[in-house]
Amino acid sequence: MAKKVLNKVETATELKKLMDSGMTQEEAEFALIDKYDEVVFPDESEDINEVLKAQRKIAHVYDKKKGPVKRERKPDEEKREIIALIENTFKEAYPEASVEVVNIEQKVDVKVNGNYYTIMLTKHRT
Repeated sequence: MAKKVLNKVETATELKKLMDSGMTQEEAEFALIDKYDEVVFPDESEDINEVLKAQRKIAHVYDKKKGPVKRERKPDEEKREIIALIENTFKEAYPEASVEVVNIEQKVDVKVNGNYYTIMLTKHRT
């Protein structure tokens, strides 16, 4: 008796037919294994390798053209003045308070009577 062998293309076709009839992929694969002496399943890693190669090619081109962009930002004196004003106000109003400027243009942490507070300064564009 001759061996029943399915190649990749035939296996893919048979799997599709079985899955269209309502089986899950796993059930369809087990049905093919039971039915035929040898089944060669399509190698999913081949498709994955092609996708990875394409992604690497895109990433490589992107790095060459774009590269890292660093921009020098001018200090915002107005924000610095407001943060200093907030710091001085808390120090005057609560001498026992712990006031720490975390970011000179953005954030002040305050500890008053055992409670911690954070004040964030946001400048909106107009």
